[in-house]
Amino acid sequence: MTSKPQKIMMFHVNDIICGNGKTYRKTPGNEMYHILVRTFVDEYARQASRIGKTLITKSIVEAIRMAQPPGRFLKKEKDGFFYEIGDSKAWVKTGQLLRDIVLANKRKKVNKKPLEHLAVINSKTSTPTTTARQEYASLMTSPPAPAPAPAPAPAPCVVASCFQWLVS
Repeated sequence: MTSKPQKIMMFHVNDIICGNGKTYRKTPGNEMYHILVRTFVDEYARQASRIGKTLITKSIVEAIRMAQPPGRFLKKEKDGFFYEIGDSKAWVKTGQLLRDIVLANKRKKVNKKPLEHLAVINSKTSTPTTTARQEYASLMTSPPAPAPAPAPAPAPCVVASCFQWLVS
């Protein structure tokens, strides 16, 4: 027998409000949640296995739940009241947020083409100007910058202590 979910009459500072728009994004709990999620985006992106990504997602939700006062994942229903969505939906929401941020970061990298600023087109000939050609040539002759060394990967258990640090 499934019990009826309880109406949430009072929010805590660590509650996560699920929904779209700036109204929900600006709550203290949601701001801390987004900071916490962004802290682990790179680690999430480096994970090759679904198990590793799931562990990070579950660790973030667990850190929210372990905060003082415990954080809850709440959603407003049609009756106008907020209800707890439960762990499985919180994991799904957290995983989706992580994927969205990873995808946005990839798009930023793709859009930052090295020759973007050279798109000066001469209106008469529809070719790059001489200055643009010279800049292009200088870019092609300079050696590529070395890739930055990857940061050491934090263990998923660090999530709870990181969240406690953010809230205090």
